[in-house]
Formats: sequence, structure tokens, C-alpha cells
Amino acid sequence: MAIRGILFDLDGTIINTNELIFQSFEYALDKILHTSLSRDILRTTFGKPLAQIMQEMGGEQAQELRQAFVDYSIAHENDIYLFPGVEEALKELKARNIGTAVVTSRLYRSALRDLHQFELEKYFDVFITPEATEKHKPNPEPALKALEQLGIQPHEAIMAGDSGLDLLCGKQAGCKTAAVRYSLFPMEELAEHQPDYVIDTLQDLLKLL
Repeated sequence: MAIRGILFDLDGTIINTNELIFQSFEYALDKILHTSLSRDILRTTFGKPLAQIMQEMGGEQAQELRQAFVDYSIAHENDIYLFPGVEEALKELKARNIGTAVVTSRLYRSALRDLHQFELEKYFDVFITPEATEKHKPNPEPALKALEQLGIQPHEAIMAGDSGLDLLCGKQAGCKTAAVRYSLFPMEELAEHQPDYVIDTLQDLLKLL
């Protein structure tokens, strides 16, 4: 069966927000909790919903911690950029009438703000954010929700992402999975989740259709 849809993670896959996320954590932790964590530890939180992370880190101060994180992120949102080949790949997918979905742990308003910054929202048919599902990555529910809205079956889709959470979400939903080689996560770590493909840029997805 031909591939009819691609599900994309956002942060670390489409938009390079990695450095800004690190800096936002560092700012919030220092301001609210007067502490710091190594980037190796912070990296393990990537892909989880922000509210969950802040609850784990801040406890009773979770809301203050989250607000400081958000404030810093918004103030420095011009520091983010697209990974190479992203817009070209999305344009070609549209030209080929391939369904596209963003499946992200970022809240809708925040995700849309960043996509709008690069005028990318027009390339996506479906947006699945934490508001849309009860369970989140690595649970398959977000991917299944995206497939339902795209009107395609799991075996007709590829889930592309930079973390094990993305790969597990797609795999458990029954999709093919593609790990991006430019991930912050070590490739040996991503390989443990047995992605069907490893791609250098999102343009490589076009070769799989």
C-alpha cells in the first residue's frame, strides 16, 4: 500500500528550537528554583508536555516555573530556525497530495505561533497538540488521532521525529517510523526503537513515497 500521509514532530524535527529550549529551562530553573540541571538531564525531558515537565521539576512552584520558561521563550522566539530542506519537502508533499500532520507535545497556541513565524501552517492538514488527546507520546493516541483526521490507515503513514517518544508513538499506532539523523539524541539510542528509516533531511521522505 502506498504512503498517503506523513506525521511530523515539531521541535527538533521541523523547527530547531533545541538551544532555545535549553536556555529557557536554564533561565526558569535559576530564576524560580535557584538551581540548575545539566543539559544531558534536560534533554531527557524533550518531547514531553511542558506542564508535565514543570510539575516533575517544580512541584508546588510548577506554574511559576512554567511561566518563566514561557516568558523567556517568547522573548527569544526569533532565535529559532528551520532545519535544512523542511519547506522544500513540505511544498513537494503538498504537490503530491500527501496528507500532513503536526503531532507535537507543544500546546496549540505555541506551536502555531512558531509555524506562523515561518509561514508553514499552510502546509499542514491536521494539528495534534496535547489539548487534542487524553494521553500523549509515547502513547499512540496522538498519532491515531492524526490518522483519523487525515482519513488514512496506519500502514499508509510515516511518523517522522527526533526522539524515542516520537518513534514509539508512531510504531505503537502501526505507522512506519523515520528518525532524523540531526537529532540531539544519540543515534544508538534512537536505534533501540527500531525506526524503519533514518533520514538526513525531511526531503529524504520524498524518496520513500
